[in-house]
Amino acid sequence: MAGADSRLKPGMFVQVRLVTDRNESIVTVPKQAIHNVAGLSKVFVIRDGTVTEHKISPGIDFGDWVEIPAGTIQAGDKVAISRLGMLTQGAKVQAEPARKG
Repeated sequence: MAGADSRLKPGMFVQVRLVTDRNESIVTVPKQAIHNVAGLSKVFVIRDGTVTEHKISPGIDFGDWVEIPAGTIQAGDKVAISRLGMLTQGAKVQAEPARKG
């Protein structure tokens, strides 16, 4: 039927597949690694004994862990979880392994 109207009409049905969750890898940090000050949220990454500050918009809260926007930090990066109020961009620190338990 050339020129037939293919729009949905009353009484017709349509089947839709709506994808609401993409299966992508996400990066999370411990909730205690997020420092909130003056309405900003920050995460401090430690690389080679030097602090790098990243301003973030926290994502989904998974209890003790919080999603970090893609590209902010990489999986496996070390983040500071204590004395966050004392840290600044470029500060020299000595990171200690996280204690378990």
